[in-house]
Amino acid sequence: MKHRRLQTYADLGVDVVEISSSEWRVSLTDGDEAEPRSLLGFVQQVDGMFEVTEICRPGKRTYHRQFEAALAQLQGAPPLHRVLETPVERSTWATPVAQHAGSGSWLGRSQARHR
Repeated sequence: MKHRRLQTYADLGVDVVEISSSEWRVSLTDGDEAEPRSLLGFVQQVDGMFEVTEICRPGKRTYHRQFEAALAQLQGAPPLHRVLETPVERSTWATPVAQHAGSGSWLGRSQARHR
């Protein structure tokens, strides 16, 4: 698939590349278009609205009536390189199930009955 540069929005600091007739890739203006680390997110036209997907929040969708409003939202989003460089705090790691097996939790009681 061949992408074409649609436009640079200098006032917002973003480059917009059309990836289909209703979808656009939005990245930082100072980033290299071929380098995905400058990626901010995507805009898709859906039923007359512009759906925004920020690269740092892939499960969240927001909608705007104007394309420029969708771009303005992405302007404030962290690019992929900031997301990749953010250290994960130890408290957010998943705790192995084995640690909870004898803790009196529902899982521990359930396993005890099946032994």
